[in-house]
Amino acid sequence: MADRQTFKFLTHKPVEQFANDPQFLHILRAEEEGLITIDVNIPDDSLELFTDAMYRCVEAKDYGTVATAWNKLRKEVVQGLVKDHLLPSGSKWLREHMKSEAEDYVAEHCGKQLEYVSALDSRTMAKLSPARERSAIRRGTHGARRDAKGHRYHQRPRRLQRRRHGRSGGR
Repeated sequence: MADRQTFKFLTHKPVEQFANDPQFLHILRAEEEGLITIDVNIPDDSLELFTDAMYRCVEAKDYGTVATAWNKLRKEVVQGLVKDHLLPSGSKWLREHMKSEAEDYVAEHCGKQLEYVSALDSRTMAKLSPARERSAIRRGTHGARRDAKGHRYHQRPRRLQRRRHGRSGGR
């Protein structure tokens, strides 16, 4: 929950600022949980420049009433294309790309951490995290004179202790 508090009032954050940061993954998760909504926008001046560039590609260079009418229709079609198709597709692509970049960053960061930890020698590891008990419980009979249940645990490395539960006889 603490991670979600960092973007409670996040608005108008440029895409470049999400680079090398797992924050976008937290934002996507909050959206999946229905806590927030993500709206990807492009500045109006950039959108106008893009739309004009698209229009110039289809604009007729002729002058006259018919050519002017067709150019007006072409401009409406280009604006509709950008608004109804290209922006939603671009928004979807951008979200997926940002998610992929954030996942790659997290994976790379975790990989570096794992390399660092594996590079530590055994003495340093023993100082950082003392040996933990590891245990395993088995069930079922393994022969006529064996116990039905048993418990094994490692208290220290290379020292195995065995405790039996069930019948008191046997080894």
